[in-house]
Amino acid sequence: MYPDISHIFAAKAQRRRMLAALSWEEKVTIIERMRSLTKDMWKGMAVDEDHRYLEPSNQQNESSGRTSWRILSP
Repeated sequence: MYPDISHIFAAKAQRRRMLAALSWEEKVTIIERMRSLTKDMWKGMAVDEDHRYLEPSNQQNESSGRTSWRILSP
């Protein structure tokens, strides 16, 4: 038997309706606020060609003197 999670689906539906009813300006404000909260988290990261997030490692490539990058675990 699975637990009753219908209240979770009802709350999600209510939130979707509330967000859909907002004006365009209010939606943009929410997105800007979300971006400002996460900008520091993504600072210094890069993405490789396989769309994996990378972060600078503490070592440099000895032959080129460039920063080495390591793949972050998913």
